[in-house]
Amino acid sequence: MRLTKTLLSLLFGCLLLAAAAVGISCSSLVATGGGGTEWEAKIVGRVTDSLGVPLADARVILLPSRFNPVTSPAISDSFRDTTNEAGNYSISVAQEGSFSLEIAFADKPYRSLVTGVTISKGDTTIVHDAVARLPGRIRITIPQNSDSAHGYYYIPGTSIFSVFAGHTGTVVLDSVPAGANVSVYYAVLGSSANPQLVRDSITVTSGATLNIAYASWKFSKKLILNTTATGAGVAGTVADFPVLVRLFPGNFDFSAARSGGEDVRFTKSDGTPLPYDIETWDSANSAAVVWVKIDTVYGNNATQTIMMYWGASTGSATASLSDGAAVFTAGAGFQGVWHLGDRTSTAIDATVNNYSGTYSGNLPNRAAGAIGGSQSFDGAGDFADMGNVLNVGSNSFSISAWVKRGNVSTTQAVAGKSMGGGPSAPYGFSFAFYPSDTLNIAVASGGAVFGDSGSFQLKSSVAIDDTTTWHHIVAVVDKSNSSNCKLFIDGIDRSGSARGDIATVGALSNTLPFRLGEAANGDFPFAGLMDEVEMAYTVRSADWIKLEYMNQKAVDALVEFK
Repeated sequence: MRLTKTLLSLLFGCLLLAAAAVGISCSSLVATGGGGTEWEAKIVGRVTDSLGVPLADARVILLPSRFNPVTSPAISDSFRDTTNEAGNYSISVAQEGSFSLEIAFADKPYRSLVTGVTISKGDTTIVHDAVARLPGRIRITIPQNSDSAHGYYYIPGTSIFSVFAGHTGTVVLDSVPAGANVSVYYAVLGSSANPQLVRDSITVTSGATLNIAYASWKFSKKLILNTTATGAGVAGTVADFPVLVRLFPGNFDFSAARSGGEDVRFTKSDGTPLPYDIETWDSANSAAVVWVKIDTVYGNNATQTIMMYWGASTGSATASLSDGAAVFTAGAGFQGVWHLGDRTSTAIDATVNNYSGTYSGNLPNRAAGAIGGSQSFDGAGDFADMGNVLNVGSNSFSISAWVKRGNVSTTQAVAGKSMGGGPSAPYGFSFAFYPSDTLNIAVASGGAVFGDSGSFQLKSSVAIDDTTTWHHIVAVVDKSNSSNCKLFIDGIDRSGSARGDIATVGALSNTLPFRLGEAANGDFPFAGLMDEVEMAYTVRSADWIKLEYMNQKAVDALVEFK
C-alpha cells in the first residue's frame, strides 16, 4: 500500500504523541515486541558509576548496531534486563550480529552506551563495565535542503532520535551518553532513500552540548589550539588572530572535498561560523593553506577547539566562502597582507585595502615558501611595487615577513617606503638587513644622521647570516616610547642598540612607493626567498608574535588535528 504524505504526517505525529503519553522525549522512545529461535546466546555485564560503585535498577536494552528507533522492527522483551544490587545484568538472545547496549534509569538522569557487542551462536559474551554518567546533547542546524515535514535525525543502535515536525533552525538529540563513540544519521520518514551519514565517530561530554553546524556536510574534524608548553607555549590571550591551517595527506583526504576546496567550512566549538581565507588549494598535489580568523586564542590552554567541515552533499550550497578581507581585518590592525605565492604579475593584497602591486624584474618567480608559495628575488632588480600607499602618519605599526636569504654580508631591503640612506623629512620607514646581516628598522621625519631629533633606528642583537633556513622577522614601532620598539627573530625579542628618540619622529608621509625587495630608488636589492609580508597599524604583542611564529613555522606547534 502506498502511503500519502498526509498519512505519513499523521503517523509521524503519532510517534510524537506516543512519546509524550509515557512522559519521555522523542530522543528516548524505545520500541518493544517479541521473537525467537531454537538456540540462545548470553550477554552478561555490570553497570557502575564513575567511581566503580555498582548501580542497581539500571534498565539495559540490547539493540542491533543499525537499529533505527523510528523505522526498525520492534524489540523483544527478552532483549531487556534490569541490574540487581551488584549492578549485574544478563540477557539471553537468539540472534547473531553486532549490537549495542543502551542503559538508562527510571529515577536518575544517568546514561551509558556500550557499542560493538558481538554475539555468536551459543556463546556467552562478557561485556566490560558500563559507566553511567550525566549525558550530553547534540544540537544540529537543519540544512535548507532538508525535508522539514518528515525529516529526522537519529543515532543508530540507540533509542535516540529527533524529528523536524515542521521546525527550522535547530533540532536536539537529547540524553546522549557521555563518552560514547556514536554516529548521527539523517532520514526521511516514508522515503526509499538510504539514511545519510551526518557525523561519524563523535562523542559528547557530560552536561555539554555538541553543535553540528553543517549537517549535510559528510566529514568534519576537530582542531585543537594548543598554547600550553606542549604546544605553542604562549601564556597570554591573543585577539583576532589568523590561525594558519596546513592540509596535507597526513591530516586530510583531498578526494573527499571539492577540487578547489569550495565546500570547506570552519566554526567555533559552539557552531558559530568562522571567516577563512584559502591561500592555496592544490588537490593534485594534496596540499592546501587556509587562514582562519579566531576572535580569541586563549593562552596556556589545550582545550580550545574549532571544527572543520568538508564533503558537502549534492544540493548543498557549496560556493566558496573564502574571504581574505574578513580574516585580515582593519579591526585587527591589518593594512596589507601579501602571501606572495602569486603566479601572475600582480602582487595580491589579501586585505580590504587591496594594496596590490606589480612585480618587476624576473618576478613573479614562484618558489616553495615557508607558507605555501613565495617569491624568489635574484638581488638584481627584482621587486614588488605597491605604489604610494601606507603613509603611516602618526600611527604605531608592526611589519613582518618570512625570509630565506640568498646571500649575506650585504645591505638588503626587505620592505619599506623609503630610499634608505640618512634621515630626512620624506625618509619614511625602512625594514632591512643593515649593516650586512643585522636586522634594522629605521623611521624618520627629519634630522641629518640617525640619533638626531626626528629620527629613530633600532638594530637586532643577533645577525641572520645563513642561507639555509627560513626566518620569521618582525619590527614593532611604538610611537609613544622608544623602549617599546622591538625587533623579533623567530618569535624571540632580539632588540639591540637604538639611536634617536621615537617620540621626536613626526608623521611619516611621502610620495614614494611602498616596495618589497629594494628601496624606492632601486638601492639595496634583496636576494633570496620572501613570503607572507604583513603590515599592521598596531603594536603587536610579544605573545602575538610568538604565536604567529609557532603557528607558521615548518612544524606547526599550535594546531593539532583530532
